[in-house]
Amino acid sequence: MKNFITKRFHDSFNMEATDWEFFGEQNRPKGYASAFNNCKNFKKRCMAFIKKIRRRVNNIVTNDVPLNELLLEDLKGIEEEVKNISNKNFNEIDIIAKLFRIIAHLLGWDCLDGKFYRTPIFYQSKEQEIDLYNSRMNKKPVGLVEAYHRHTIIKQLLNSGISHEEIALIFNISIRSVKSYEKASYLEEHYEKIYKRKLLY
Repeated sequence: MKNFITKRFHDSFNMEATDWEFFGEQNRPKGYASAFNNCKNFKKRCMAFIKKIRRRVNNIVTNDVPLNELLLEDLKGIEEEVKNISNKNFNEIDIIAKLFRIIAHLLGWDCLDGKFYRTPIFYQSKEQEIDLYNSRMNKKPVGLVEAYHRHTIIKQLLNSGISHEEIALIFNISIRSVKSYEKASYLEEHYEKIYKRKLLY
C-alpha cells in the first residue's frame, strides 16, 4: 500500500503541460514536472487552475446565465474534491467524473438526458489567429508548414475553377475553413521565416 501511495503523486509532464497552458511555460522553472510528486503542491496547483478557469468563465459566459451557473457549480464540485485529496483519501474517480461532466456541459449537454441544449461556437479574431501561428512557429513548425501548403493548394484549386464546396469535400473540412485558408496570406510570411531559419542551420 505504501508503494502505491507513493506512485499516486509522481513527476508528471502532463500536469506540467497543463500548468503551461494556464500560466505559460515562461513563468515556470525547467523540470517543474517533479513538483507534482508532492500531494500538497499538486492540490495547490489544481486550485490555481480552478481559480483561473472560474475567472475565464465569468469573463466569457455572459449571455447564458444558466450555463454560467452550471459551470461555476461544476468548478465548485471539482474544488471540493481537490480539497479532499490526501495520501489516504482515494477520490480520483470522483474528480475524473466531475471533469468529464464539465466537459459535457461545455460541449452542449445538459439536464442528464443525453440531449444537446447548446451549440458551442468557438470564435477566433484575426489577431488571435495570427498570434497563434506566431506562437506555434517556434514550437510546432510542422503544423504551420501544413497550414501554409493547404493555403497554397486551395488558392491554386480556386484559380483553376474548382469551387469552395468541392475543395471542402477534397480536404474533408468545412466550406468556412476553406475560405479561411484562402484568406490566410500571412502564412506565406511565416513559411518564409521558417525556410530562412532552416537555411541558417
